[in-house]
Amino acid sequence: MRSAPRVAALLSVATVAISSLAYAAAPSGIHVDVELNLSASGDWHAGEPGLAVDPRNSRNLVAVWPEQDATGIYRNPATGTFDTLTGTLGYDADPAASRCGVAVSGDAGQTWRRSVLPAQTAQSTLCADATIAAGPDGTFYAAVITFAQPTMPVPGVTPGTLPHLANIEPARGSADVVIRSTDGGRTWSSPPVDAIGNRTAADRARYAPGSSPETGGEGTCDRPWITVDQQTNTVYLTAIADAVQFNGSTKNESWVTASHTGARSFGTVYPVDSPRFPQSGAAAIAAGHGILAVAYSGHRSDQSTDGVVFETSRDAGRTFRRHTFAAPTTTSAPFGVYLAGDPERAGHYAVAVPGSGDNLLVFITRDGGVRWSRTAVAVGTDRPWIAFSPHGALGVMGRGTDSQGAQIVRAAFSFDGGAHFTRPVQVNSKPSPPLKPGTLALYDDLSWITLTDRYAYVAWGDDRSGARNRNGENNVWVARVRIAG
Repeated sequence: MRSAPRVAALLSVATVAISSLAYAAAPSGIHVDVELNLSASGDWHAGEPGLAVDPRNSRNLVAVWPEQDATGIYRNPATGTFDTLTGTLGYDADPAASRCGVAVSGDAGQTWRRSVLPAQTAQSTLCADATIAAGPDGTFYAAVITFAQPTMPVPGVTPGTLPHLANIEPARGSADVVIRSTDGGRTWSSPPVDAIGNRTAADRARYAPGSSPETGGEGTCDRPWITVDQQTNTVYLTAIADAVQFNGSTKNESWVTASHTGARSFGTVYPVDSPRFPQSGAAAIAAGHGILAVAYSGHRSDQSTDGVVFETSRDAGRTFRRHTFAAPTTTSAPFGVYLAGDPERAGHYAVAVPGSGDNLLVFITRDGGVRWSRTAVAVGTDRPWIAFSPHGALGVMGRGTDSQGAQIVRAAFSFDGGAHFTRPVQVNSKPSPPLKPGTLALYDDLSWITLTDRYAYVAWGDDRSGARNRNGENNVWVARVRIAG
């Protein structure tokens, strides 16, 4: 059990003003001017991109993503079919079956140099769930899961029923680790620094007294999110214990830790929820002006209906001030609640959750969570993302489908802090075809948008085949949207 004295909370429910969307007139010239296959790595299955921009030079970008050797995992080499469980799973036969890609650009996304992110360790040779952020001094921070999984029990799989799982080695623990680059993503620090994990006694000793982190398998180490306070240069990382742990757990609970040393070391690991405000699903973080903000699916303990719990902390997650507001959330984790903080204005945050149809619901607060307004933006509710520009423009993106089931990627923008949005623009020039029969959507759990004052960069997973993707594997695509002259 977590100790109750560690939590300071607001018991009142936040006020939400509901408004219908009045589309703003788009500034002239908003259009997609670059679109390309970013991962383009042959027979590797890639997705879940993250992208960050150097605050000192907006022409410098770094993108990261996880990818898997599709030949070993998805395609049965004997039959050429996409039957994922009867072919070679890949992990036991290929120590590099799951790795993380990285690409860097020095010309505002027109061209990229692609390589492999050096985030694995000797103990945990596999890499997944890459995410990235940039600090005010231009340092890029990449966070990933390093692991040696899958280990038994794999959810839904009975030990001994699949011969190709027989040689999977015992669990050696997992960790969400961080590496940093001070030269625009060309070289990275080594070795990776454990931020949240269970691989070592030192990892386990950093959890807050009275907390009860999940152990075994990935434990608390699914899907890291990383963000950097642009005013204090504090690096924050969250990770989640959820159903995909390879240890039988069905608990949803996120954890947060902070670094004041440029990710050379991390401090105490705190739970983001509390017994009075339990978490039920997704969580997201933002930081700025000396404040950590977290939004997660949950509720007050004296209520039964889930909504969004929004909380802020001035002491790196040791204590939180909490508000709740009604929103249609689900218990799926770690996705479903999305958060962005305005780098220019303290107390100004945006939270997005999927609504009905193509409507992404965007909630705005300008007073740190006391009062909220709500708007619907028809960008699509599949794998959305939300972000502020350095000077307060707000961008949202999402995926939807056409009548044939092909994927459409859209984005919309607000230049008045979230009160009004432009009409959604289609980002992908051609729809992505539906997944092939028997293909998993693994490693394609999220999309991304990040903004400079001139451009929005949208990244997503896409199945379009072409000269650099003849097999039609899921690849990471990126588009540059001009939002200002």
